[in-house]
Amino acid sequence: MLKRDWILILLTVGVFIIGCAPYKLLPKKEKPATETTESAKVATLQLELSKTNYATGEAIPVTLKLKLGKFDLLVPQDNIEGASAFSGLVLKTATGEEVKPNKPFGVTSTPKTLYERGEAVQCIPGVELKAHSEISAVLEDLSDYYPLTTQGRYSMQVVTDLKVYKEILVEKSPQVRMIEEEIASIRSAPNLPADAKQDAIAALQADLSLYLSDEDAEKTYLPLNSFRGSAKLQSNIVEFTIQ
Repeated sequence: MLKRDWILILLTVGVFIIGCAPYKLLPKKEKPATETTESAKVATLQLELSKTNYATGEAIPVTLKLKLGKFDLLVPQDNIEGASAFSGLVLKTATGEEVKPNKPFGVTSTPKTLYERGEAVQCIPGVELKAHSEISAVLEDLSDYYPLTTQGRYSMQVVTDLKVYKEILVEKSPQVRMIEEEIASIRSAPNLPADAKQDAIAALQADLSLYLSDEDAEKTYLPLNSFRGSAKLQSNIVEFTIQ
């Protein structure tokens, strides 16, 4: 009987000690970053109007600014230049009804075949943007794309997927390639005096600079097979009134 009582006492004390043992707090789980937050690190969109009130039939120019974050990006030309940059524009009336455009925003670029190391590569026109840079696209008149004949309050926002690529290819004009080949040939000429070589190269480089000042001298393309991913961007909401 006495032995059984001691066993009960020991069990009671053990339970008490276990119940009072210190416990370890689990670390709080951080909230996962939202898609909007992650996209904001890549770039941001800013939609701008010169004023908020327009007369019926008056032109409504719209500016869209793309500001990059801390990374350089290779992006399609269609995403950031000309009317095509506004392809994700959403226009609504004061009651929230969406107004559909009556024609497409620009023309989508057709893929082009380039040759890299002897292999055919399908590409689209692309642009290399530097970190923290800003680029603007302008729509001359919003009413060219929307039937804005009804007076009232409107709101608009641009929602788009900014596609990002890993590689860029440069297509040079025949004139640029020819001059670069001549410069390389002169540099490797073993019997040409150094002074004559230097003068000839300087003259060719001057010609090359003139050709490169032409926007068609070099064109940049993005290989379709180098697609990295896309970031969903949303601009601010802008309101205006047609009176």
